[in-house]
Amino acid sequence: PLAVSLTPSGQGTVQTFVLSLGDSLKAEVLRRHSPDGWRVERGGAAIGAPLRQADGGVLVSARLPELDVDAWLRAIDDEAGTSVEVAGRDDVMATSWPIAGVNLQADGLKVFGEQIGKVELRATADPGGWKGVVSSESADGSFDWRRRDAGTLRARLSRLAIDPVEKGVSSSVQESSSHGNGAKSLPTLDVVAERFMLRGRELG
Repeated sequence: PLAVSLTPSGQGTVQTFVLSLGDSLKAEVLRRHSPDGWRVERGGAAIGAPLRQADGGVLVSARLPELDVDAWLRAIDDEAGTSVEVAGRDDVMATSWPIAGVNLQADGLKVFGEQIGKVELRATADPGGWKGVVSSESADGSFDWRRRDAGTLRARLSRLAIDPVEKGVSSSVQESSSHGNGAKSLPTLDVVAERFMLRGRELG
């Protein structure tokens, strides 16, 4: 069952929002009122994972059967610099909900049209993008994503293994990326790997 509570404190200037849906979804956010309105002071949301919180935003923790990074990046770019505040409202939804970081585990990962295996990812948001570390069957190391223009991905990896997706899947990715207002530019890639493998063959 879905359970939601909103508990005021500090003479009404502080509110704690708690949401749970069985063991699958949990969230807890503390927000404080200021002359500029309500702002998240600390929060966390968890999907199939232990609930953890971060200061200055919401820490998202999740264990998923599959993680679509391409979709996440599109959503982050769409929401960058926006707020869910609604004029005339003073409830819990009339607050900007910044994501401070993500701790993700997935049995499959899709990124830049490539499908790879099990992955663990930890990332922290900053004003220009995201920084974090990734550990997977295909890559291990750190990354820095800058969202400016078409985006820039800088990665320093101890290992990178690429097994190109099937032709049909690649075609569908290209087709989906062409929908909307014209073709979208590809991000700039700056990737260095100490060990590089292509289709199971180590190249250096």
